[in-house]
Amino acid sequence: MEAKVILDSGSHRSFVTQDLKKEMALKAKSKKSMSIAAFGLTTEREEEYHLVRIGLQTEEGSITLRFLALPLSVVPASIDISKCYYEHLSNLDFAVPDE
Repeated sequence: MEAKVILDSGSHRSFVTQDLKKEMALKAKSKKSMSIAAFGLTTEREEEYHLVRIGLQTEEGSITLRFLALPLSVVPASIDISKCYYEHLSNLDFAVPDE
């Protein structure tokens, strides 16, 4: 399976879409109640999101990462849209450009 990801070590949380959770048949380990504003918006809504784990194989060994599975409505549609809302991203070149 192929998926685009941004791993941000400075982020408080990591996210995947609910569609990716379903496609990868990831089992929810627990639920987490959070208030999340859709990317680029200022209004928040509190909801429960599934916590899932994804294992990655690296050159140094394997690691397990935890992600909250979010609906597409709170995930940016493209990197370019995200860049316009977050000035600190505007000059970044990503390894895989938006398609």
